[in-house]
Amino acid sequence: MDNKLHYAHTFFCGHLAAVGRASEVQAADKRWQAEKPLTREAYERLSSIYYESFIDSLMQVDGQTSGAVYADTAHLTLETDRLCTLRHPKLPAAEYAFRLCRFHLFFFPYDICLFAMEIAEEPETTLDTLIAAHGILRETSCYEIAEQGILKSQIDAPEYLALLEEILRLCPPRPSAESPRQGRFSGLTLTGNKLKCFQIFILDDFSDELLFELGTLSPVGCVADHKHEYSPSQEYYDRIIRTHTISAFRNWKALALVDSFTVVAKGRTAAQMWVWPNSYFRLIYIHALYQKTLLFVVNRQFRSAANDRKSIRLLHKMKEQEHWYAFSNISYNFLPQLIYRAIDTGLDIATEREQLHRHLEQEAERLEKNSERRLAGLILFLTMLTVCSATYDGASLVKDYFGWESGTTPFRIFAALLLSAIVITSISVWHYRRNKS
Repeated sequence: MDNKLHYAHTFFCGHLAAVGRASEVQAADKRWQAEKPLTREAYERLSSIYYESFIDSLMQVDGQTSGAVYADTAHLTLETDRLCTLRHPKLPAAEYAFRLCRFHLFFFPYDICLFAMEIAEEPETTLDTLIAAHGILRETSCYEIAEQGILKSQIDAPEYLALLEEILRLCPPRPSAESPRQGRFSGLTLTGNKLKCFQIFILDDFSDELLFELGTLSPVGCVADHKHEYSPSQEYYDRIIRTHTISAFRNWKALALVDSFTVVAKGRTAAQMWVWPNSYFRLIYIHALYQKTLLFVVNRQFRSAANDRKSIRLLHKMKEQEHWYAFSNISYNFLPQLIYRAIDTGLDIATEREQLHRHLEQEAERLEKNSERRLAGLILFLTMLTVCSATYDGASLVKDYFGWESGTTPFRIFAALLLSAIVITSISVWHYRRNKS
């Protein structure tokens, strides 16, 4: 008996190039609507579950002034509600139908803008077709390819591609030396080479094998079929299930990976799953994705920092960002905290942050040494001026004492010996301090 799909809802997420502020997007297109600020009652209710500082970093509150660091934080939506079809040779079915519900834009400090496409799937879709379609849709770099200098579309999805124009107006592709013609959709994946997906499914039943296949977008049955070309090794499969699975109740299970977050449930209704898109995605996943994106961007900027002034700005940026956005705990309740840590592990945020910390420490040491060198150079310059003055004064005193003329040989010999002694002493002290450090 087939495992029937009763409900499927997916968010495809990416990182956009500089879009500007939320107010600029709204001014250019009135259809983009800002998320309504939380009422005081809703804020207090949400604050009984999540820490206030965590909520403040993501949402506006009615009548509450945001801190300066949160001034650019905003969430815009564009309602689309359009039925789309996808046709592609990789699909096991003739076509895949889905409803593109809306676009989301999430604005964060330090010029980070994330976007999400919210998709509702048709219940008649088979799991094999759904998995193949998700794999096609998230590979935005493959929507178009250049053939003999001409960009050609690689997917047949006219309604979907037309709707994507709404996003493309905000993030036109930027040519590079490596790929001067990347295609119109290259700007949808500014970091990485594919969209990340947050998937919610209700099925007749589920298993660890099916959860793995949905989460990794692998063909259904490939885990059990060891002859299948995409069948994972037992070691890899065991590690993924052991390390990245979230299991708290018998009627659902989730898998948090670097490219996807997948939850499968049974015996539930769509209404009973509302917390996943409206809370766990909107708050926890988006917050984690912002962390991951910013860490990637800052790491890249550090490695290309051309001068100390830029490095100092990056150091200040990361210290400020960690103070306002890096949380070890976000909730008073066990389940949001469990999901938060699983997503953190799946996106490998903690490891990347530790690596960045080591890089920051090295950079701070380098900047300190550069500062010490500049100070040492200044001191050396002043010392040489003092040495010259002292040599002249000392030679003049000796000249007057012995009654030598300024140009005589004894005066010159004494002045040279005095200057040599001072220079040798200075070099010895400098060499000793250098070896000691």
